[in-house]
This record gives sequence, structure tokens and C-alpha cells, in this order.
Amino acid sequence: MESRDRSHKMEERLSRAAWYDYQEQVANLFRETGLEADTNVRVQGVRSTHDVDVLVKGRAGGLTFTWFVECKLWRERVSKLHVLAFRQIVTDTGVERGILLSESGFQSGAIDAATKTNIQLSSIAELGELATEEVGNARLREIHLRVDECLKRYWDLEKEVRIAFRLRPPLASPGFSTVQTLEVVRYALGQHAGGKYPIVFDDAPPTVYLQYRYVDIDIKASTSIELANKLDPIVTEIEERLRRAELGSSSDNH
Repeated sequence: MESRDRSHKMEERLSRAAWYDYQEQVANLFRETGLEADTNVRVQGVRSTHDVDVLVKGRAGGLTFTWFVECKLWRERVSKLHVLAFRQIVTDTGVERGILLSESGFQSGAIDAATKTNIQLSSIAELGELATEEVGNARLREIHLRVDECLKRYWDLEKEVRIAFRLRPPLASPGFSTVQTLEVVRYALGQHAGGKYPIVFDDAPPTVYLQYRYVDIDIKASTSIELANKLDPIVTEIEERLRRAELGSSSDNH
């Protein structure tokens, strides 16, 4: 009897050690993508406190985001009840996303419970790609906000200022067009939102396709991170052009 107890305790210690090692592997995968990741964190929610296996934080442009990761190193597949319980934690704390990891898979009810929610079901083998894709998604949300702000700043400037600082060409003349460029960026963001990868412009509406050819920028992409890497410098250049125009306009008024 005593021998069986010792053996059982040894199995528990080994199982716990494997689980801790699993957590650290998960945290390291997120760290390798440039995100912050801490294990075994206690978090205060609206209704209760919660123990989180891996807490991930990141920043995309001016936006920060937080994800919870729950690690299930089990022999059996994860059930619907576990997904629903995890969803409650994510909802109670208000984080952007929850990621539930299992190396043994998920029951069909669990998959249904996570569908069209901010809960992602995955395994450690898929995690690196998932983390990179989610970082790309966060960056694209931030780029969308920047595009809207750029258009507002553009239309706040007088027409003469927009022409003088090469934000648009004179009427019926060739040259850089802020509005056309941003419309092309918006089209690409819309394709991303609809999951229409790879993003190419051969099948775009004629007006968008002509704008794309006219502005002469290459933003074809197969993943969210690739698209974010293409769009970010385009929007950054427009932000810099707007900044110079705003400074010039302000100095002219004094």
C-alpha cells in the first residue's frame, strides 16, 4: 500500500513537471514572436479572480492587447464544458482573446462552442503560426484606424495646401494621390476582413484596380502579417506627408 502511494505521488510530480514544462514551451513561443508572456498569473476579473496558465501581452502600433492561454496537457480530448468555462474567464476579465491548447484534440461540442467567438482552439505545433497571425491581425486593426485618421487630416487641409505639399496633384495632372493610395489600402483591409487571401488586385473592381496601377505600390499578400508589413510603411509615409503639410500650413497662418 505504501509503495503504491509513493508510486502515485511520483507520477503526480512527473505529470506536474511535464505540465509546467508545457507552459514554458508555450510562453517561449509567444516570446519568440516579440510578445510578453508570463506563466501562472492570477488576474482580477469583474466577478472573481482567475488563475491564468499563460498571460500574453503585446502592442501593435498604438494599441495594446492581452490574451489568456489555457494549457490542457491531457490524454483525453477537451470537452465543450471546458471551453465554456474558459469563455467565462475571458469575458469576466475583458481580454481580447483566449487560446485553449490541447495536444489530444477537442470534442465536436468544444469546437462548436468556440466557433465565432474570441476563443481559439489550437495545439503547440500550430501555436507559432497562430501567434504570428494574431499579431498581424492586431496590427491591421491599428492600421485601419490610422487610415481613417489620415483621411480626416487630409480633408481638414485647404486644397491649395494639399497640392503645395504633394498630397495630391493639380487637377487633371499625374502625381501622388493620398486619397487613391488610401482607398487601395482600404480595399486590401476589406479583403483581409473577409478572409480573402491571397490578396491580389487582378479581380478587384475596375476603379480600385486602376487606382492600384496608378499609385504603383505592391501590397499583394498571403497572410495578415505579410499584409501588415506591406501596408505599414505606406501609411507611415502618408502620415509624414500630412505632418509636413500641417506644419507648413500652421507656419503660413502666423
